[in-house]
This record gives sequence, structure tokens and C-alpha cells, in this order.
Amino acid sequence: LGVADGPALHDLHEHVSDDALRLRFFSVGRHAAHMYVDRVLASPDTLALVAERNGRLIGVATAEPVKPGHAEVAFLVVDEERGLGVGTLLLEHLAALALRHGYLVLEAEVLSENSAMLSVFADSGYRVERRVEQGSILLAFDSAQSPTGAGLADAREFAAESLSLVPLLRPTSVAVVGVRSDGTGIGATVLRSIGEAGFTGRVCAVHPHAERL
Repeated sequence: LGVADGPALHDLHEHVSDDALRLRFFSVGRHAAHMYVDRVLASPDTLALVAERNGRLIGVATAEPVKPGHAEVAFLVVDEERGLGVGTLLLEHLAALALRHGYLVLEAEVLSENSAMLSVFADSGYRVERRVEQGSILLAFDSAQSPTGAGLADAREFAAESLSLVPLLRPTSVAVVGVRSDGTGIGATVLRSIGEAGFTGRVCAVHPHAERL
């Protein structure tokens, strides 16, 4: 991240709900959030990753060094994207980035009521140590993935790839380009095969000249 990323990061922190801000910063005051953004942008040692959808920031994860080999991690995801796996994805990639930069232990402080974030850590596959302290839970875990964590990450990637293929493997409509009006040729054969196979979606035959086939 650099200075050019500042406006988008500030906008992200400005437009999340008060509840999301409180769970992240333990306060609803946005001044602290904007100060944190400025500190992250100015720190060459802080690691930061963002998640985007359609060119808009929907999440940010940071790892700030606290002592040699240790970094404190934190996450913020916009309200409408929470519960969709964005935090888990950011955690996975941030831990890998931290490991490459020599941060072997990652720490986090999470409000005890923030069950969603606690579930992200619990379900990630990392061996997480917990300590309760005055309404919050202090977490510590190795940035290196365990075999269980690696397996879970692979399963998440497989599921994501499977979903990305749904429009291709289970289409709701099909267009066949190059169908001859006299019913001959490969295009017409493909068109008949689609119907004979029992496809119930919309089928469009595309011909450069004919208005109706």
C-alpha cells in the first residue's frame, strides 16, 4: 500500500457501520480509525492486504510488528460482505505474507462478543492459543500453516473454483452460433442435441441473416 491508496482506505473505514467499527477498534469513534489508516500508510514495516470487488475495497487486513518475529494482525470487512469468507481469505494470505517477512508468530485481540471473527480464527486450521483478558480474547498462532490448515485452504480453493464453473457446467441459457437454416451442419446438430439431452433452459440459435430458424 502507498499514499495513493489512502482515499480508498479512508472511505472504507468511513462507511462501515458503527458496530463493525466498534468490533474492530473497540470504539465507534472514526477518528481513531482514520489515524490507524494514516499510521499503516506511513509505516514501511506494516504489512497490509486488501480485498476488492468490482474495483471497490471490501476488506483490509494488516500485520503490525510488535517485537522481533511477532506481528499483531487485524481485519475489517464491509458489512454487506461479512460472513462470505472474505476475512478467512485475508487471514490465509496475510499469514503467508507475514511468514515470508519473518513474522513467525501472529497475535490478535478480539472482543469476546465478536463471534464472527473468533470463528474465522477457529475455522482457519491454525493452531490458535487463547487467553481471556477483561472482555477481550488474546490470540496467538504460528504464521506457518499446519497440515490441517493447508488441507482446509485447499478445500476452500476447490470450492471456489467449483462455483466459478457453475455458469459453464450448469447454464440457464445457451446460444449456438452458426446454425444453418436448412437444418444441416454441425451447428444444427448441436442445437438438436441440446434439446434431445433434456436441457430446459433458454436456447438461442444465432444466424447472421435469418430472422427465424
